This record gives sequence, C-alpha cells and structure tokens, in this order.
Amino acid sequence: MKKLLVLFACLSIFTKTFAQIPPAAPTGLSGSQIGLGNQISLQWTAPVGTIAGYKVFYRSPSDPIKSHKKSAVATKDTLNDLVFNSTYTIYLKSFKIGSTPTDTIYSVKSDSVNVLVLGLVAPTPSIDFNLITHNTIWLRIDDVNVNETGFDIELKEGGNVTMLTENTGSTIFKALTGLKPKTQYSVRVRAKYNALVGPWSELVYGTTKVGFPPSPNLSSDQNCPTLVHLKWTIPNNVEDIQEYIIKKSFDNVNFFDLATPPITSLDYYDQSSIPGKTQFYKLFTRNITGSTPSQTVTVTALDYVNPNPPTALISDQGDKSRNHLTIKWTNGTEDQVCKTNIRTNSYVMVKVNGIGNFVEYANIPGFQSSIKIDNLKPKDIVEVQIFAVSDKGLFSTNGYVKDTTAGPPYAPSNMIAVLYDDAFGNLNYGLSWNDNSKDEDYFIIERSTLNNTSFQELGKINFNLTNFNDLTTEEGVIYYYRVKAGSNTEGDSQYSPVIGPFLTQYSKIPNAPYGLKAKERESKVDLTWRDDSIREENYIIEKSIDGGSTFILVATLGKNITSYTDENVSAGKTYIYRVKAVNTLGSSNYSSLETIKMSGQGSIPNALNVTMYPNPAFEFINIKSENINLTDGYTLKVYDSNNRIVLTKEIFLKENENILIPINNLGQGLFNVVISNDQNSINKKLYKY
Repeated sequence: MKKLLVLFACLSIFTKTFAQIPPAAPTGLSGSQIGLGNQISLQWTAPVGTIAGYKVFYRSPSDPIKSHKKSAVATKDTLNDLVFNSTYTIYLKSFKIGSTPTDTIYSVKSDSVNVLVLGLVAPTPSIDFNLITHNTIWLRIDDVNVNETGFDIELKEGGNVTMLTENTGSTIFKALTGLKPKTQYSVRVRAKYNALVGPWSELVYGTTKVGFPPSPNLSSDQNCPTLVHLKWTIPNNVEDIQEYIIKKSFDNVNFFDLATPPITSLDYYDQSSIPGKTQFYKLFTRNITGSTPSQTVTVTALDYVNPNPPTALISDQGDKSRNHLTIKWTNGTEDQVCKTNIRTNSYVMVKVNGIGNFVEYANIPGFQSSIKIDNLKPKDIVEVQIFAVSDKGLFSTNGYVKDTTAGPPYAPSNMIAVLYDDAFGNLNYGLSWNDNSKDEDYFIIERSTLNNTSFQELGKINFNLTNFNDLTTEEGVIYYYRVKAGSNTEGDSQYSPVIGPFLTQYSKIPNAPYGLKAKERESKVDLTWRDDSIREENYIIEKSIDGGSTFILVATLGKNITSYTDENVSAGKTYIYRVKAVNTLGSSNYSSLETIKMSGQGSIPNALNVTMYPNPAFEFINIKSENINLTDGYTLKVYDSNNRIVLTKEIFLKENENILIPINNLGQGLFNVVISNDQNSINKKLYKY
C-alpha cells in the first residue's frame, strides 16, 4: 500500500512535471495577401507532439498586436479586416493545457513573416483640352497610391482598344500620340503593383482635332495672255479645309500670296498673268492644324500674235464691169477665248496695170469681207492686197488677188502655122497662138483663100485651147489665117495679125473623079461626079457627039466642083461625057464614060463666044461677047475654090461690047466664072491677086 502510494505520488510528480514542458513551435509559416483584399492567407506546418492549438499573433505599425486561436488540427488561417497599405508582422505559437484548465503553456514563437496588405485605389485621370491636337491627347493622372509600381492606361476608339503602360508617380502627364484626327477617344487608368492591378478609374473623353487638310489637285485649262484659269478638286475630307491660299512664282522658287478664294470655290481666274511668260502656281489648303500644298502647276501664258490673214480672195465675176471690180474674201479665224489675235480693221491696197507700188485704197472694219474698187478703166489689170490689223497693232500677212476689168478680151498674138501629115498622108496646118487674156469664153479661127481681107470662119473653140488643126487644106491653094478671142458678154477682141500666105505645092497628080452621072432636065444635061482628090486645080468636062470617037471641051471648073449643067445640047441627040482632074503636075485618068440620049427634037442654039480679060486681074474684069445678033440676058456667077458663090450679077451681052465687072471685093486666089442663061453656058477660070 505504502509502495502504491509512493508510486502514485511519483506518478503525480511526473505528470505535473510533464505538464509544465512547453510544446514545440510550428514551422514553415508563410502568408500572402488574398488578391487586393484586406485579408492575408496563412499556412504552416504543425510541430511534433501533442498540442491543444495555435495562437496567431499579428500587428501593423499603426495598430496594436492582435491574436486569435486556431485548433490543433489547423494548418491555415485567414486574417480579415486588415488595414490597407500596412505591413503586418505575423507569427504563431502552439500551446497546450497545463495541470489546471487555466494553466496554458505556449511554445516559443515561430518564425515571423511580414505581409504587405496592398490597397490600390483608382487613380484620377483628366484630359488637358488646351493641348489636344489632330493626333495627340495629353492625359493627366493624379494618384494617391503609394505602393504602386506603375499604371495601365486603356485607350478606346470605337471597337478598337489600345493598352498603354506608365511608370509610377503621384502626378503624371502622358501624351497619347498617333491618334486619328477628328476622333473621340475614351480613357481610363488603373494602378498596379507588379502583376497585381487595382480598379479602373472613371472614363474620361477627349476628341482629337481636325487633321492636316487634304492636298488639292490643281490644274489649269486656260492660259490667256492676261487671264489664267486655275481649277482644282479635293479628293477627300473637304470639310477639313478652312481656307484656300493661292501662291504664285515666276521662278518656281520664290512664291508669293496671290489670292484667298472663298472656301466654296473650285476655280480662280488670275487676271495678272503676263503675256508670253511662264508662271508657277500652288494651292494651299489650311485649317487650325496646318496647311497642305498642291503640286506645282506650270502655265505659260499665250502671247499676242499677228491676226490670221484673209483667205480665198476672189474677184466676183458676177459683179464686175468695165470700171469696177468687187473683191471678196474670207476673214481669218480669231481666238475668241483668249483674244490673242482679234482683228479690228483691214487695209486694202491696190496696184493698177503694174504701175508703181501698192497704194492704200481703203481702211475698212475688221468684220467686212468684200469691197468694191471703182474708178477703173476697161481692161485695167488690178492687183489687190488685203491684210488685217489686230487690236494690239499687229499685222497679218496679206491675201492677194488679181483680175482685169470687163471689156473685150485682148487680141491673141504670135499665131503660127505648121504643116504636117495626118494619118492618111494628107497635109494639114496646125495653128497655135498666145492667149493674152484670161476673160475670153472662146476663140474664133478664120481663113482666107483669096486675100487677107475676105475671111471665112474656120472654127470656134473653147477658151482653154490655144491650138487648132485645119483639116480642110488642099494642095495648090493659098491660105491666110487669123484668130480672135471672144467674150459672151463683152464681145470679140481685135484679130491677131494675119499670117500667110501659105501655099502647099502639089505633091502629085490628082486622083481621077468617079461616079459620073448624066441626067436630062428641061432640055439640059445635069452632070454629077465624086471628088476623090484634094490635089485638083480644075475639073475638065468633055463630051462626044460622034459616039466617042472624038471629045470636045465642055467646061473647065474650079477645084471641088462636082456638078455641071450642059445647056449646049439638042433634042434627040446622044452625048457621051467624061471628066478628069488636073493640076500643074498633070492630069488624072478620066472618069468612066457616061452616055445620055436627049428626048424630043430640036436644034443646037448658037454657041456663046465670050472673052474675059485681064486674067489675072486685080480690081475688075472685062467681058466681051462676039457673034451675038440680039441683046441677050445672062447671069454671071463667080465661084471660089470651095465652089461657093462669091459674086452674082445680071448682065446683057451685045455684039462686040465690053462689060466692066468690079472684083476688088474678092480675095486673092483662083475663081471659076460661069456665064449662063436658059440656052447657053460658058465657064472661065480667073485668078485674082
């Protein structure tokens, strides 16, 4: 029992002694702020041994120490309602209950930790509206945080968000650059502590100003001497323009202000341009942000030039007379846009018949395009020059026209005749002459085979020809030629000088006539034949009254005569006729014979015996008859070489009486003289010189 009590006493002492031993302290204490709240999260490692719990101690420099207990199984704790921006020192003690319930035994302190309870508040942003430009907003940040390490700046435009950062500070000025002009931006700011961020501030708003105005597209479409037209287009943002400024330079280096057109304008007329000079222009657009130039436009103003001359000068052929001409023309074109060559008047200069220099005839208004030139003489050759004068006193080159007043054309001159062979071997004369007039309508060519006074028209040709071929010439005939020009309204010119005589000698004997026919008519025999030659001088007609044994001469006729009436026939008689052609080289063969028997009965009248002299003759011939018992009436006809009657006269023949016949009106050449009545006929050859 005593041992048991001793044992119990020992046990009681041991127990009491054990209960007084402190527990081990916790280890591995760590702590951190929960987010940016005013809480700290703690955790640790429980000590070895049995404990009743833990006591957490914490304090900040501004607060007394605080503590609370945690159960023995806890290894974590949360401190609440802490003071922001205070650093808390924290440590733990484990504890156990002593021998009495009120007796608590604590361990030593654990390692302490210091935890800052960071309390970031939203900064206060503001915008300096006085410093806003077209691409920059100045942001001011006022901040009361003391532990922040920097700031986040959110810049938002429409749906576009840009995040910027800034260093710490209590008052910060930040230039937000690279912004769009005329754009509203919202801005908010938050403080951050390393990776931790505080709340966003309220939004502030700023709108950038208008940007630089757009560059205009400048051009020019008119470069008059004293008026240059500038025009421009604005590619975009025309509303950004507050002012236009046109600058000008003469050397493309030194520009000066020329004008400030209204903002609504899209063109400008520079009335100070210098004729013929190169000028340079720029257009500046301007607003509160600045100005923007266009490209340089180079304009060379037109200079004043000579007026265009009158053209297409003509003399109005429908309005001219023997003492006036009417000149018409087309005035030169004028520059009605820039007025560089405006015509004010025209000078009309005249020279007549090539005498002297041109003299002023009239000074007429510039719009006039015709003038009547008076006080001229028939066939005056008038030269006219017309030139225009501009309002700047500049002269055009002259227009020119030449014409002749009305009147008969000038006589042709230098007529020549050239003998040539045609394709058939016939000799013809080619005629040509000089045309001395420009107003003729035709030429008349005349020919004479007798002399140079009795001419017959050979041909009439158009005014634009100055040659003519005489295709009717014959050998052995003397020809004279002349020509004149004619106007349908003014009559004929004088004749050209007569050329000739031209005589083509016979080249061979003539061809024989053919186709001889005899026909009775009113107790006469009409003979006809065909001319087959251009070389005959005469035709010889013969007849036979004895059946062809002998032939007697009936008549000697001139060339180209192809008929004859034999009145020396009797009723009931038979006659045989033949004809041949002769010239100075000889005779042709005879034609074929032609036989005719006269009807009825009758007697041969007395033969007519007539003498004609002189032959050749000049002014007259004498006709003397023989063996005529009674006075008989006869017809005297003179035929030229073309068998044309050129003289007819009724005569009365008496025995041995001379009849004087004037022939001075006949031209030179060979003629055939026929004296006949109802019963008798006789032919005589006559040459007049």
